[in-house]
Amino acid sequence: MGIAERRRREKEQRKAEIIDAAERLFFARSYEDVSMDDIAHEVELNKATIYLYFKNKEALFATIVLRGVRILTERYTECMEREVLGIVKVVLMGQAYYRFSQEYPDYLRLIHFYGSERF
Repeated sequence: MGIAERRRREKEQRKAEIIDAAERLFFARSYEDVSMDDIAHEVELNKATIYLYFKNKEALFATIVLRGVRILTERYTECMEREVLGIVKVVLMGQAYYRFSQEYPDYLRLIHFYGSERF
């Protein structure tokens, strides 16, 4: 394994750590109440370093929203792959959404906020 591979892995790991730190903050507080300074402090990096990975707070927030959307999409895909009548798939998707809302309320809140006029 070469130096370039190690650096690429370290960069991916640092990006994941930034996302995880921002996610904790956005789950605990509202979008407006989280600053890039807060995220930098949480992840113990310089704010400028975060900007190497993300254009702005909105891009970072969108990345976290996408995590939630991927989970929900997996649930919907499972419903669509079932060999049942179409109306049953619709019911299953409604149930999948409800379970998602119960298991991942923070992601759901972020997804709804992202879908608002703010963005």
